[in-house]
This record gives sequence, structure tokens and C-alpha cells, in this order.
Amino acid sequence: MKKHLVSMVQGILCVRIQGASPELFFTVCAQDGVVFHSIQRHADGEYTAEIFSADHVRMRHAARIAGCTVHVLQKSGIPFLAAGILRRKILLIGAVLFAACVFWLAGRVWYIHIEGCESVSQKELLEALAEAGLKTGVRRSRLPMNSIKTDVIIRIDKLSHLTINFRGVGAYVHVWERKDTPIALDESTPCDVISDKTGVILRLRVRTGVSKVKIGDTIQPGDMISEGTVVSTQGKVTLLHALAEADVRTWYTFRAAIPKETLVGSAQPGVPSYSMILGSRRFPLQRIENAVDPWYDKHIEKEYLRPHPDFRWPIALEKTYCSNIREQPQPISPDMAEALLQQRMLSRILLAHPDAELVNWSFERKESAGAYIGVLRVEMIETTGKEVPIVR
Repeated sequence: MKKHLVSMVQGILCVRIQGASPELFFTVCAQDGVVFHSIQRHADGEYTAEIFSADHVRMRHAARIAGCTVHVLQKSGIPFLAAGILRRKILLIGAVLFAACVFWLAGRVWYIHIEGCESVSQKELLEALAEAGLKTGVRRSRLPMNSIKTDVIIRIDKLSHLTINFRGVGAYVHVWERKDTPIALDESTPCDVISDKTGVILRLRVRTGVSKVKIGDTIQPGDMISEGTVVSTQGKVTLLHALAEADVRTWYTFRAAIPKETLVGSAQPGVPSYSMILGSRRFPLQRIENAVDPWYDKHIEKEYLRPHPDFRWPIALEKTYCSNIREQPQPISPDMAEALLQQRMLSRILLAHPDAELVNWSFERKESAGAYIGVLRVEMIETTGKEVPIVR
């Protein structure tokens, strides 16, 4: 082993010797201190042998004296390997720089995609995310996700919740805005009734005020349903507290995604440990030098010494099995992903619109790199009618 290691460090040459007097060649080489290994004589009078690379120059003197020629057949060893690498140093430097660039780019965020913004502008949200630490070019491993979410919600009081998911080099931010609770106005306060939803009017109920819409009209947020300003035929203006509400048919499109793989934990039994039970005392039969791994389940078996089936000695061999949890990636089937996305998205819609009536819905499953994307289109009937004081 030591000889082989020395040969690899110094470098080995496999040479072929041809000439009129190979014996004289080997004699002169021996006088000059050249050592040959694995010498073989062939039928045509040629010789092959192995020498150290440092002895190649000293063989020239012996070759001139004996009239022989020496041809190098093969080179091996660290010096020749290093020389080959150095001759391709540009390629080596390029490969190292490419690997460094890939490593530097792969763990960073290079674009941010935002969904769910209505009253909050995307520019305002991007500025809040940048101040909290999430911006293009930042390394993902250094992002404190919990503090980023908390800081953004504190900076923008219109937000109630947000999620941040990473796919590739992108960060996908989905926000939920706070729903303003309408302030109930006193009946003596003059007001108009406006819409806060977009849809088609199915039913209309106007108790007081002047109706500004009719069944079948399309309304948008801010459109007036009932006006509290009444003008008589004589031109007299009366301000009323308008009371009205409309049932509108609305349409929404929701999107959600889940990864194509998930981590599934399975219990795997570890190496059993043995102990001897003598009476009420327990003696381990093996020495535990390292800390025991966290275990999920423990199973203990005891075998007592029984000289007779109806009698046993208070001596037993105890065998303990500790099962650990091992997480392994498991692919999610398209059918399972579709059912899971439908269930989650429908439950979120019903939770976000508890007073709405779900009339119809359709679901479409799409696939992207590493994720299933669900697109849910729903049709609902909602009640709208927001009281707005009349500014005199």
C-alpha cells in the first residue's frame, strides 16, 4: 500500500525499449540508478517496463550508449493528473464560477407575486415587505417568516392575514384584507343606500327613499340603490333615512395551489436494547455511550426463565424496541390533489361569505412546475345595501 502511494505521488511511466542491445541499456541504467518495475520481454525482442517519472531523463544517456529507443506508452500518477487539470484551467475556473453562481442565485428570491389586494395597492405592500426584510435578491434561509408577517400586518392595518410561499426563485404572497363593519346609523340621520358588491340584481326591497335601480340591472360598489333626498313637485327637498337592500347574483374566481409531493412519516423499528431483570431490579446488558435518538413508540418484550410451565424464576430477559419516525417524500396523485383543493377552497369561500347562498360552482385543475393549481369559479346570491350619511 505504501509503495503504491509513493508511486502515485511521484508519477509512473510505462515505457517500451527497442534496439540492438537492450541488455546493455538495462546495465547502464542500473549504474545510473534507474529502477525498473514489471519488466516484460516480448517475442519481437522488445521490452516494456515501468519507471518513476523522475528517471525518464536519466535513461537518455543509457539509450545513446546502447543504441536503443525509448517510447512512453502510458502516464499515470498525481503529477500528470495535476498537469492535465492545469492545462484546462480556464475550463476549471469556469466550472467553479458557474457552480458558485448557481449556488448564489438558487437560494434567493428574484420576484414577488401578490394576490388578494383590493383596497391596498401592490406598491404599498411591496414597500412594507421590503422594510420587513422580504425583497428581491434576499437569501431565503435568512428570512424570519413570522416576524415578516407580523411587521407587514402592523404597518398596514387594512390587512388581517397573509401567507408567503416559495416556489423556485419566486415568493407568492396572498393577503386577506379586513372587512369594515358597517356602522348602524340612527333612523333620524338622513342617508343613502349604496351597493358594496358587483352583480346583477335579482330581488329589490326599498322601504324608504327613492329607488335608483331596478331588477335586472348590473350594479358595482358605490352605485346608489336608494336615495334619501326626495324632491316634491313643488321643489321642496326632504332628507330621509333611506332603507333598502338588494339580492344580487355575484361571481368570483379563486385560485390555490398545493405541492405535488408531501412528506409522510412512517414508524421504523430501531436496533433493540437488552436488559436483565432480577426480581424488581433492571440491569442493562449494553452500555449506551451516546444520547438516545428521539423515539415515537416503544415496545417491550420480556422472556422469563421457566423451569416448569406453571413456575417461573424472577429472572427475565427484556428486549426494548424504539420506533423512530422517518419522513419520506410521497407524490400526491392528481385525483387526490383535485379533491383536496376543492374541499379547501369551498370551505374558505363559505367561511368568507357566511351569509351568501352558493348557487353554482365549477372547478378546474392545472399543473405547474412542482405544484397543482386549482381554479374555482363560484356563483352566489348575496345581499347588499350600505347606509351612507348625506353630507349637507
